[in-house]
Amino acid sequence: ERVLLRISLKGCFRRQRQARSPSLSVEELNLFLHFPRLLRLAKRSRFVYVHSCGNALRGLPLYFLGVRMITDLHGVVPEEMQVNGQRWMSRIFALTERIVVRRSAALVFVTHAMRQHFEEKYGRGALARSYIIPILNKCDPKREYARDPRLVIYAGGLQPWQRVNEMLDAVAACQARFRFLFLTGEPDKLRAQLRERGLTGVDVDSVLATKIPDYLQTASLG
Repeated sequence: ERVLLRISLKGCFRRQRQARSPSLSVEELNLFLHFPRLLRLAKRSRFVYVHSCGNALRGLPLYFLGVRMITDLHGVVPEEMQVNGQRWMSRIFALTERIVVRRSAALVFVTHAMRQHFEEKYGRGALARSYIIPILNKCDPKREYARDPRLVIYAGGLQPWQRVNEMLDAVAACQARFRFLFLTGEPDKLRAQLRERGLTGVDVDSVLATKIPDYLQTASLG
């Protein structure tokens, strides 16, 4: 049995609960108004799994109340905020990250490189028990995909830390040898960047997340 919590700092003044299945319910609540409810749920659970520092900020008091916290450090949030020009948010998340690293019962990383970044930042001794759990897209094992040896694909956002300018530099340098497909939630913004650079012949689209694995299976590079 598990509960998925959506915690708001300035909304959800009326707590709402929805049963998704006999073993899964979703609750939307306000951190300040419904903190006793949040604490009861946390105390009765074997552990609380927190997805990224962004969500850890909303449930930060739990890290000081003897609750077994497992934190998925999904990205390097303080550095991302810094690159995005959000200096104050970067400082807030830097403090949140430090608390999370030192007070979690376990930490989850996406790659070995990400764990190494945190070891260099905080020292290996400061890290709790850690696990590497990569994100693997599901694809149909029964379906045969024809891969295009010349197709290079990018699927993701256009935030500064994604280094889109560097990717477009690579496109300009290799356009004669490969064909490129960008799948992003901001296709018009990317098309404008391509026009500014005079890059043509680059395909840009926005598709449902469930369709992305099928696209990835047709490419040879990404």
